[in-house]
Amino acid sequence: MGMQLNHAMRRALGVMFQGYFPTDTKHNRHYKDYGYPENLEFAHFKQMYDRNGIAAAGIERIVDKVWETNPWLLQESRNKDTGDVHVETAIEAEARKAFDRVELWSVMREVHARARVGRFAALLLRIGDDLQLREPAAGARGLDALVSVHAVWEGQLRVSIWDEDQTSQNYGSPLMYEYTEETPNGVTRTIDVHPSRLVIWSQDGRINTGKYALAAGFNDLVTLEKVNGAGGEGFWKNAKSAPVLNVDKDAELSKLALLLGAEDESQIAEKMGEVVGDWQEGFDKLLMLQGIETKSLGITLPQPSEFRDGPLQSFAASLPCPLKVLLGSQTGERASTEDSKEWSRTGMSVRLRFVIPNIKRTLKALTAAGVLPPAEWIVDWDDLTAPDGKDKQERAKTMAAIRKDLMGSGEIVFEEAEIREVMGYEPRAETATLGEDDADPAKPLGDDEVDA
Repeated sequence: MGMQLNHAMRRALGVMFQGYFPTDTKHNRHYKDYGYPENLEFAHFKQMYDRNGIAAAGIERIVDKVWETNPWLLQESRNKDTGDVHVETAIEAEARKAFDRVELWSVMREVHARARVGRFAALLLRIGDDLQLREPAAGARGLDALVSVHAVWEGQLRVSIWDEDQTSQNYGSPLMYEYTEETPNGVTRTIDVHPSRLVIWSQDGRINTGKYALAAGFNDLVTLEKVNGAGGEGFWKNAKSAPVLNVDKDAELSKLALLLGAEDESQIAEKMGEVVGDWQEGFDKLLMLQGIETKSLGITLPQPSEFRDGPLQSFAASLPCPLKVLLGSQTGERASTEDSKEWSRTGMSVRLRFVIPNIKRTLKALTAAGVLPPAEWIVDWDDLTAPDGKDKQERAKTMAAIRKDLMGSGEIVFEEAEIREVMGYEPRAETATLGEDDADPAKPLGDDEVDA
């Protein structure tokens, strides 16, 4: 009766709390059996990122795609429908120069990568306001006060004081951070940093709600390391395996001991071990033992590809990232084209959902600190999904062919200006006529843009 009640309770709790009880009651120690860590921490992902090429590609591929070009700031949106050319304002030019001076976009790109390795990363703002890092940043006057910016790993940052006042609007938010800084000479030190001097890059700007990008595929990465490591070790041992020594029955042990430099026959085994060990240190050494026959044990190694393909595909799906993009290989024009288009859409999604919101939080922090002037800043960026030169040519050729085929009917489907716009050129002036002037190169239009 007690056992039945216990099972009934487990089933009920299993329905209420999905995943609380192991689904495999026969093999409920599979993580330990397979050599996977049960509890993952930042150090696991940082080490995997540092030492595993596939893991590094899983982090860097999407970051490289998102940051193919740098964004820029606008005080107002461009009118792309009318083709208006934006004239950079004085404030926009000042911000651009200041950001270039501190390499802000490059550092943000690094923060983005670190935020994927950890649950979050941070951008540290060094502001020349004559205040300590533990003091609120609010005394800066202009963009010249932006001294430098630095990317911070999750493992370098810890909340030392939380706002526990339930009547506060910032209840549950950090009031002070402990930042483990590494000095140029390699010495680390811990300093206090006020939240106003840090911008947390995560999905929602908080440090305890993010997810590790490598978590879902971590077991696959461990499996790949096992396959690669075992394969490499297997080939090495096969090339330089320990010999099997077969002593001839008529061998005179006393002479063998003398040859090996042993005092008596009891030291023969020890001396033989030294000789074999010395032989194994290099491929170009000769093993000579009087009265002893040496043989090598051959090892048949299976092809590792079939053991690698499964974990590779599983890891790529966990990101998600097309396998060919992850590995940096493209085979087949159609397959590569489809992967490229899908990857561009993924990059745009990451921009809009993650990167641009964090850039806006950074701009808000710079404004609050007195570095940026108050404004409704717009983060403008080019369009990753815009057609490239080859796509533009194909579209223009198709439009021109349709225009030519229907011209006899008197119907003009595509105007010349429309075809030129597809190719990225400005429409001809109304007074222009077909002639020698047509040989002059047309002025290209600006890049496509994405307002955020």
